[in-house]
Amino acid sequence: MQIILKIDVAEKAYFVRCFEDFTAVIVSSSDLNILNRRIPMEYLNDLREINYKVIDDVWGTFSFEKNPKRVILQYFDTHEIKGFLVKCYGNEAVLNQSFKYYSLLCKFRIEEVLQTHQNEHDLNELKIRFESILRASPMPIIFVDDLTKGTFINDKGYDLLEIDRNAPITPEIISSSFARLIKQLKNKAEVEQQAKDYLIFNQDKAWPWRLGSPHNRTYNVITQHTNLKSYKGRLWIFEDISIEETTKEQLQNINQQLFQVAKKERHENTLKSAFLSNMSHEIRTPLNGVIGAISILEETPLTKEQYELVNIIKKSGEGLISLINDILDYSKIEAGELKLQKESFSIIELVDDCVDIFYVKGLERNIEIRVIFDKRTPVFIYGDKNRIKQIILNLLSNAVKFSRANGIITIEVETAVNEKGENILVCKIIDCGDGIPEEMQSVIFERFTQINQNQLGGTGLGLAICKRLTEMMGGQIGLESVFDFGSTFFFSLPLSFEGNPPLYLEELLSKYSQVKSCLWAVESEDGIEPFARYVENSNLKLIASADPEELVNGNFPKPNIILIDTYILQDKLASAIRLFKNHPVTGKVPIVLVSYPNNIYLKELDSSSYDEQLMKPLKLKSLVQILDKIILGTGNVPKPETEQQDSTQTYFGNRNILVVEDNLFNQKIIKHILDSQLDHFDMVESGEEAVSMVSQKLYDLIFMDIQLPGMDGVATTKIIREIYAMVDQPTIIALTADIFMKESSSLEEAGFDDYIPKPYRKKEIITKLEEYLVKK
Repeated sequence: MQIILKIDVAEKAYFVRCFEDFTAVIVSSSDLNILNRRIPMEYLNDLREINYKVIDDVWGTFSFEKNPKRVILQYFDTHEIKGFLVKCYGNEAVLNQSFKYYSLLCKFRIEEVLQTHQNEHDLNELKIRFESILRASPMPIIFVDDLTKGTFINDKGYDLLEIDRNAPITPEIISSSFARLIKQLKNKAEVEQQAKDYLIFNQDKAWPWRLGSPHNRTYNVITQHTNLKSYKGRLWIFEDISIEETTKEQLQNINQQLFQVAKKERHENTLKSAFLSNMSHEIRTPLNGVIGAISILEETPLTKEQYELVNIIKKSGEGLISLINDILDYSKIEAGELKLQKESFSIIELVDDCVDIFYVKGLERNIEIRVIFDKRTPVFIYGDKNRIKQIILNLLSNAVKFSRANGIITIEVETAVNEKGENILVCKIIDCGDGIPEEMQSVIFERFTQINQNQLGGTGLGLAICKRLTEMMGGQIGLESVFDFGSTFFFSLPLSFEGNPPLYLEELLSKYSQVKSCLWAVESEDGIEPFARYVENSNLKLIASADPEELVNGNFPKPNIILIDTYILQDKLASAIRLFKNHPVTGKVPIVLVSYPNNIYLKELDSSSYDEQLMKPLKLKSLVQILDKIILGTGNVPKPETEQQDSTQTYFGNRNILVVEDNLFNQKIIKHILDSQLDHFDMVESGEEAVSMVSQKLYDLIFMDIQLPGMDGVATTKIIREIYAMVDQPTIIALTADIFMKESSSLEEAGFDDYIPKPYRKKEIITKLEEYLVKK
């Protein structure tokens, strides 16, 4: 303000600054007595935006004096500073137009000075802040101008270059520090090789520097040359990526370890698969001999009872192989390699087949197995027959194992609608065991879980396999159990049909509604209950009693058939038959016996005393065939397959066939099958013998066992393919008990054309002969 008074005629001058909180304070004044005095804002509000105004201050509002003064007010606004310049003059002062121009020029000049001062202040503050940020930066930052006059090094930069913060910075110090840094590089050769690209051509990508001791850090270096008026030099920024590099190395090590683990696991899986394959072969080979021998026995003349017993042995053997496969399948389920094989099949026959396998075992403890189909059950469904059978066999096996003696196991099959509105097939297996404790029910389907580790053995895999298979087929599995009152295991599967509309059981049984007939059954109510459900509301009247006298003497309609359960009567069987034969009403009525295997009372009977015989378990299919024959006069009671074999034989011509099989039992079985179809064929026991034979003779078809002593079947096949390289190749069919072979790529890679699993089945072998020899 004193400067203003030197160039102005004012008696007093001061500056009132207006703040954002609507206060006005004198911040600069030629009169120190009024410094920091507040000016009421109402005096100033109307004067804003006025560059020049003269006021006669009679009351001393701005002059703060008693004598009147003339006052000039000029409003300043430099963005950062807003306020009024106030100059006080005596009354005699001449404040004409020229003086106004003079004052305005002064105002504009003062504003420029203020703005310049503010800019310098702002720049200085910005510089201080920027340097503070750079100095506190965790990255070493170095700027060296060409003359080292404007050198800037932050704290991390001093540490990196190992320079004393208080020492003067000279070109020699900078050069020696960088030289020392480069000597510490682990990748010195790489950095020196890339220096031209970064220092001359200003390449802008990261430049990796890997420092050794004492730093032991890795930096991405960014360097750029600057060409400003005041500063010409080079900027260096060192980005510390040591953690990223360490993490990267650790990840690489972890990946390498994981690779080794995965490699080891693959190797172990390969060994496991080989072990499972060998175990499958070793276990199945003797079973194959049993089943093969039974297949041959089936072709011999058999009585009906013998045929049923042979059939049970065969199905039990096949069931055992199926159970072995279940265990092997679990490894495939765990690996996600099990594939579903869908086909159309009879769910009624499938359930009956399952009952066949366990029926005799149940009888050992006097346990009856009965099946009840809901009349709305479809006869044929579309799905994986073998996997559904696998589930039922597992559940039925447990039911027989854990049921109490002298009880009844019931299998119920019905249809329902799930919560999504989809039609489903529901199968329930109801046992008569002790039930399952509530705390075990939630974990019973987990693998290796058993209710009692000391009871009846087992692997604890059965229910886990059932659960996984059910879920694979889009279904659900569960149980209901009350301890000490038995258990009900159930599973449901989506119903699917292929091609034609479904045929339901009630449609199949509707034919009995058209003919009035009556069936007497010497049977308990429990035993006849399933069949009673099938014929209710039809014209077939069913009358059951365990006492033959009650049937004969009762006021009942004349029967068309008399069904007798031999177990109910036991030693009274012969007298009951005589009673029916000698009675005038039932004398000519066909008598059908329902018998158990090895029934001693049945052996004592004359076969002419009864008309037909059915073996327990009583199958719906067999009963329907009896009813069709006797009541409707259609159909026949099924005969053993040995009596139904077609005597015609496909002619295979003069074909050369070689069998390579080392197992004596399997040799006899396949020889028996081929003898019925071929005039001549060759058989050897080893791969070496096979190679010798094919070197002397051209064969059209070769049956090759995979696991042979010495040179195995795969190696033998490859040699045979080489021997026949210049002539027509023979058809080579693999013979193996390895259940994984069919899905293995090694089959085709080894040169095999097809695959036949063991045990040998006549139908399969003949089919292959027809397919390949007739085609040729």
